[in-house]
Amino acid sequence: GTIGLINGIGVVDLEVSSIIMTLGTLGVVRGIIYIVTKGRWVENLPTEFKELSQLEFLGINIFFLISCLFALMMHLYLTKVPQGVYFKAVGDNSNGAHLVGIPVKKTKRLAFVFSGIFSGLAAVMFASRTGFIAPISGNGYEMTIIAGCVLGGISLTGGVGSIIGSSLGVIIMASLSKVLVFMGFSSDLNNTITGALLVIIVVTDTLLQKYSISKNRKIRLSNRVKGEAVNG
Repeated sequence: GTIGLINGIGVVDLEVSSIIMTLGTLGVVRGIIYIVTKGRWVENLPTEFKELSQLEFLGINIFFLISCLFALMMHLYLTKVPQGVYFKAVGDNSNGAHLVGIPVKKTKRLAFVFSGIFSGLAAVMFASRTGFIAPISGNGYEMTIIAGCVLGGISLTGGVGSIIGSSLGVIIMASLSKVLVFMGFSSDLNNTITGALLVIIVVTDTLLQKYSISKNRKIRLSNRVKGEAVNG
């Protein structure tokens, strides 16, 4: 949550690019981890903590159920609660959201705080599942997560997408390495295919958005011409 708040202040108040701010913070945190651990793995985790990842409810892993519960809660919050709907409005058109009275800066900061909190929860689940923490844990996950979110319908320009869609997209991307092995390919191709999918999806999303904007512009122009013809 603290890291998310730092990112939010940097992006909202200092007007740093969100990509630059978050990647910069990521680099700083990873550097601090190397300094604190001196490059060594953290393996002396409590046995009870490591056993949490083995718990099941009705035959389903408890961490998976918790993740689904949080995803459902956030989906309802972002679609049914007025303050939650603010996030999509700000992402779609921050200037328009400001004009209708939505607290744009507060909403943006809160988005980064939420991101930090859920990243921390994911890290706890990851550590319990693996049983140790390496200094390089999580390296490369950012590309997989971005690709999964975009695959699930999230627009990089903001204002489009849903928690349910992005969750399904991330599940698909997380299963990619297993699918590659099943098909006889080396798992070393995982990053290459992930990057290629990200580029394809983003380009497709951009082209569709441009087509939609162009189509709407033509419709507005056609309606204007018809209106002037009627008035004339």
